[in-house]
Amino acid sequence: MFAAPWFLLGGVIAVAGLTAVHLMHRRRYRVVRWAAMEFLLHAVRRSRRMLQLRDLLLLLMRGAFLILFALGMARPYRPGQTAFDPAAGVHAVLIVDNSLSMGYGELDGSLLDDAKRQAEAFLRGLPGGSRATVIAAAGSPREWLLGAYPEIDDAAAALREIPAVDRTPNLVQALEHAAEAGRRVPSPATKRIIVFSDCQRTNWGDQGLRSAVRRLGRTFEVRTIRPSAPSNAWVQALYLRDRFCTRRDAAVFVAQIGFSGSRPRQGVQVELLIDGVPAASQVVDLQPNQVREVLFPPVPLPETSAAEGVEWITARAVLPPDALAADDSRTVLVPVFSQFPAIFVDQVGQDEDFAEERFGETYLLRRLLAASEGEDSATMDRPLTAVTMDRLSRELLAEARLVVVAGVRAPGKAAALLAEYASLGGNVLIAAGGEFDPAAWTRDTWEAGLPVLPTPLQPVPFDARSANGAGLEGVLQWDAASLQDECFRIEGMTGEELSTLYHTPYFFQIVEPDLDAARVVPSANPITAASNAIPPASIEPWLNWRNEQRTPTLATSAPRSPAATEPGDAGSLAVQHGIPRVGDEGEVASAPRITARFTNGSPFLIERQLGRGKVLFLASGIAREWNTLAATPAVVVLDRLCRRLIEETLDRRNVSTNDSLTVLIPAAFRGDLCRMIKPDGTPEPLAVSALGPRQWGVEIGALPRQGEYRLQWLDGATAPQAGGRAALATPRAEMRFAAGSPAEESDLQYLDQAALQEAFGKAIASVTGEPADRPQSPGPWRYLILAGVLFLMAESLFLAFPRREERP
Repeated sequence: MFAAPWFLLGGVIAVAGLTAVHLMHRRRYRVVRWAAMEFLLHAVRRSRRMLQLRDLLLLLMRGAFLILFALGMARPYRPGQTAFDPAAGVHAVLIVDNSLSMGYGELDGSLLDDAKRQAEAFLRGLPGGSRATVIAAAGSPREWLLGAYPEIDDAAAALREIPAVDRTPNLVQALEHAAEAGRRVPSPATKRIIVFSDCQRTNWGDQGLRSAVRRLGRTFEVRTIRPSAPSNAWVQALYLRDRFCTRRDAAVFVAQIGFSGSRPRQGVQVELLIDGVPAASQVVDLQPNQVREVLFPPVPLPETSAAEGVEWITARAVLPPDALAADDSRTVLVPVFSQFPAIFVDQVGQDEDFAEERFGETYLLRRLLAASEGEDSATMDRPLTAVTMDRLSRELLAEARLVVVAGVRAPGKAAALLAEYASLGGNVLIAAGGEFDPAAWTRDTWEAGLPVLPTPLQPVPFDARSANGAGLEGVLQWDAASLQDECFRIEGMTGEELSTLYHTPYFFQIVEPDLDAARVVPSANPITAASNAIPPASIEPWLNWRNEQRTPTLATSAPRSPAATEPGDAGSLAVQHGIPRVGDEGEVASAPRITARFTNGSPFLIERQLGRGKVLFLASGIAREWNTLAATPAVVVLDRLCRRLIEETLDRRNVSTNDSLTVLIPAAFRGDLCRMIKPDGTPEPLAVSALGPRQWGVEIGALPRQGEYRLQWLDGATAPQAGGRAALATPRAEMRFAAGSPAEESDLQYLDQAALQEAFGKAIASVTGEPADRPQSPGPWRYLILAGVLFLMAESLFLAFPRREERP
């Protein structure tokens, strides 16, 4: 490609004229024989070939000069490379990395400040007539111009306004915006893309970025801005050990502290604050390139209201400030229940008798869950109570987020209530053991059109001892390779340790699913079938904690949901047995999936989505009559399973600053004023808009800073204040949530120049060590003109070379 192709036409015309002149000198005239001329021709006949060769060489040298000069003036360049003219204006697209890692501070300011200074110096060095586009790689609260600023001063002002944000840079989107800016601004034709970044390994090593660079089809320049000796400690995560807690219990928090640097840090204090009040602290030593878990001692929770349900408290882990202060703390909201949010149903229920040692099937599980909550299980009279199936009612289940049924012979009429409860959003865990009758359960649920069980069951329990012989050699164990559920993946334990742990329990008796009968699904919808056995009012939502019609709900671009089973997965019943989906009018029951198996291949844990909730089946009991699970450390999986099911019913209150947020609001709120209180206390008004048919909400987008945010809705009433001003009334509703920065931004690992060149090849025109304001390589045009001049000098020397004259 050529920047000035019209010079090629001039070169072709000049070469054609030269050739014509050469041919004209070779015209043949009419031959007249003359004695004197014959004598002269005979004298020069020996040098004729030398004369012809001389003329040909002169023609080639003169033609080469004209061709090379024309090519040089046309300024050729490779496809994908921008033409460059040091005297002509350029369209410069500046991509500035304003992510969290660019906030690393040194003596002369942060890395972002340095990037802005270098970018502005580059703008000031552009030739006259240039235009510029400024793009913030990690985003910004303001809208950025994808066109070009008409004046360099305007672009420099926009550059200075780029804020530091606690997010990762979206380099793929930034490069796409750069390409779009080049298309929107056709003039100047010369385009230059400059990226100012620290080139973190996690961001620049992404395969998606390489694909974006290939799609860009242009070279770009990279100016790396890095600390001289990076060292950083950060709070990677903060969470409750037991996922949630109750008001009467002390809370145990766990913090994960990461550190990258060349030398260890000794005696680092990690402080825990609850609702802004210091509650506990630990002193730890940090090793380079490691993440350390810090377990805080149990801390009492602050007094909360006496309202039923769940409340949220603010917890914050804080490190001493270092060069990158933005990640030295992390804030989360943790749920606190008024009481344990689960209902337990077994064959004994409220008739338990400690004196006679008469306990139900769920007793050991209830003691385990109560002990996890911090109570002294040895001194508690009744850790968590149970009821019999006939005591279940809507009033009892209204505040419950989980129902555990174990050892019950048959559900009877309560099957309809359980089906409706799951369809409205509750989770149901059914376990065998005790008086469990699989034939009766299948009759009352599956055959009645109420899929409370994930699958139908074989009518007779399988007794491993009678089938395989006496002794432990004949009983069943877990197949460690099949344990897919999250409850089996215990943090901090290696695969070998988990395999040893899960080989300790033995199972004597199990209930097997009837996978062949599972192909024929119930035709009745759970809500419809339930309403036939319960008064018609049951079709209205009655779970108190499912209150989307009364309070706002937070949604993100990456909603939390269980991992879907991949096609061909051993845990997918739909793939293996072709089970169709069940339900109608939006009440969808998903295909069951097996998340754990026994060594004989029979399922241990089956899970199925039913409406908004889940139903799970545990193929053995909880007490010790059917297995030894409760007598081994592996019983912890039941605690983890129950807590995971309860946690899934909670609204999401902890998000990432990378998430794009939308808040769904009740219809009654659509006319209210809405504002967001940021972590620094500054308010920001938000607009309420329609998101769909009969659906309203507030679109927030990504959040610039981590910390606690508060959304408030006000009815617009005003109250007088001193000075004649008016203030908005007390909010009628408030929703709090916490945003955390991505942990990968805190790990200061960078790609060097060699790694960048290897990853992106010739797409990068310049990297570290080459100033960004250095002109781009002018291309081969200078060398072409120089070669043409050399040919012209050679022709002059050739003509000036003395020739020997031959005399006849």
